[in-house]
Amino acid sequence: MFDKVKNLFETLNVPYEVVNFRVNAGGITTLEKVYIGNPQWYHTEEYMMFVALHEIGHYKRLQSGKVPDMELVVKEPFEKFFEIVLKEEKIAERYSEYCYRKIYGKLPEKSPLENRPEGVERLYREAYNTFHSFKGTYLEFIHSLIDKN
Repeated sequence: MFDKVKNLFETLNVPYEVVNFRVNAGGITTLEKVYIGNPQWYHTEEYMMFVALHEIGHYKRLQSGKVPDMELVVKEPFEKFFEIVLKEEKIAERYSEYCYRKIYGKLPEKSPLENRPEGVERLYREAYNTFHSFKGTYLEFIHSLIDKN
């Protein structure tokens, strides 16, 4: 199931690592690479591809310098933090939908953001609060979400 996704990362020259997350996430992106969830986490290859494309969208924006520095964003009041993060999520979502349509000739049945609209703010508030109780940098926090075992 992972071959198409692996080829996508390699063709686009996007560094990636397959990991197990300590949280319910399909992928997390940093300036250095995309962390993509273990293939067993996904229910279909198409869903894994959609998540990979979403994370690649984040990676390309980070590489271009168009994304605000998350070290600073997490210091904002929650409402401002949420506004910035939600905007970036929607941009990555549009990128993944566009690319997915190019690959599969159709849109995915439902995008992840559409599947959880009422829970999005709750998820990000939880992440925001968890970060603020974390002693370390934003990047160290992100790395703490990855199971290194």
